[in-house]
Amino acid sequence: MAAPLRARAIEVRTAVLSGPPVEEISRHVMGQDYDLVLKGAQRPRSGAFLGDPDIQLLRSCPAPVWILNVAAGARARRILAAVDPDPDNPERDALNREIMEQATSLAVRDGAWLDVMNVWQLPEEHTLRRARACVPEDEIEALLRSTEQRSNWRLQQLAAEFSGRCSMMRVIHLKGKPCETILEHVETDGIDTIVMGTCARTGVAGFLLGNTAETVVKQVPCSVLTVKSGNFVPPAAVHGDMECQSDR
Repeated sequence: MAAPLRARAIEVRTAVLSGPPVEEISRHVMGQDYDLVLKGAQRPRSGAFLGDPDIQLLRSCPAPVWILNVAAGARARRILAAVDPDPDNPERDALNREIMEQATSLAVRDGAWLDVMNVWQLPEEHTLRRARACVPEDEIEALLRSTEQRSNWRLQQLAAEFSGRCSMMRVIHLKGKPCETILEHVETDGIDTIVMGTCARTGVAGFLLGNTAETVVKQVPCSVLTVKSGNFVPPAAVHGDMECQSDR
């Protein structure tokens, strides 16, 4: 596999690792400080969605991971960047900027259309509308408008910073449940590549993607590029620290 690339004067290094694949790949990435990991989707026989090895790699690998759908073309045609801007949260803000960096770079390289989507909701809306809450309807509607306007302003500010890099960009702001809305957009608009962020605020560092990303990644039939948050600590690193402490 490496020989044809080397014949084109591309520098290629190969490695054969022994052990649990996900763990060994993650350790190798940590040791070599790679910027990106690409892998072909490992689909279970029962369906078209991502299998457990791919999910585990997305969870544990310290670098951005790009899982390529088996039907993916040589170039992306329609890219979805799923963002959730919050300038008041430096960590989340940095993650969203990294998503936009990756998404716009890929769109420009492939000449693809880029949708930048933010799905907003008022978590308390259901509770506020319950009869016993006794909250007037006009107050609820005012709170909804305020939440929508604030969310849309954050989205437009983020998109504006990257609009000069990509001429084929569409900004989409929708109300709904993030997982359901993203999955519906992927299906109806023919998205072949999603760029989205992961998080590790779970109590066990580096163990989970986060509810929205986890659900989306498990169900989409397209390629997925996941970007890590700044606080991400790979399980391999955690286990290594534990082993060192036990040795001491």
